[in-house]
Amino acid sequence: VPIRREWRRKAERCAGFYTKREAPRADEGRWVGREWKPRCAWRIYARNATDACLRTRRVLFAGDSHTRLMFDALSPPAPDDEETRSVHGGRTVRARGDVGYCPVDDVDAPATVATDLADAARAGRYEFLVLNFGHWRLRDNTVESHISTFKETIRALLPALDFNTTLVWRTTPAYSYRRDDSEAEYRTNAKIWKAHLAQLAFLRAFPDVLVHDTHGLTSPRPFDANRKHHYLG
Repeated sequence: VPIRREWRRKAERCAGFYTKREAPRADEGRWVGREWKPRCAWRIYARNATDACLRTRRVLFAGDSHTRLMFDALSPPAPDDEETRSVHGGRTVRARGDVGYCPVDDVDAPATVATDLADAARAGRYEFLVLNFGHWRLRDNTVESHISTFKETIRALLPALDFNTTLVWRTTPAYSYRRDDSEAEYRTNAKIWKAHLAQLAFLRAFPDVLVHDTHGLTSPRPFDANRKHHYLG
């Protein structure tokens, strides 16, 4: 197959954050056999580069097991008995150094969740709150139900956060295509794709919210997911 001119050009770095400028995304590309070739250049961060980035920042991750694995990957290695723990409302924050994690699976009471997260961010003096939730609600319920809860939570959370805490929304990562060697799950990813477009459209009205398009980075990479539906761990 002839290689088109656009594939010969030196690839620009993939846009991990959603921005208004035109930028190549990780989910724009083509398949070469079982390998996805994006139109942009993947950037894999070495551990020392990640440590340097977080050295002067306090980050609170909040979400389900996908987010917990990111906390585990980015926080300083430490046994459980060296973690510090604090309770905010009905939620316990685990912290290792300047990186914390607060479990948020599905949200049934947006105002309460917003209050708890704002209190945790304030108490821990976190500069960034990286939030994602709704993965299982999307699997088992409707997109409309998730988006309604998502919007209500964001609207309640933003005014509750201190001015020096920046909210980062992680779009929902793609659901593992391979639950085992014989079964594939495509229906859930179609729902996640629809939800992630609605999330991006809604957040354009809130320019102070940063967006990490996790779905855009994971949706073309089904073979990187493990059998426990995660892309990390």
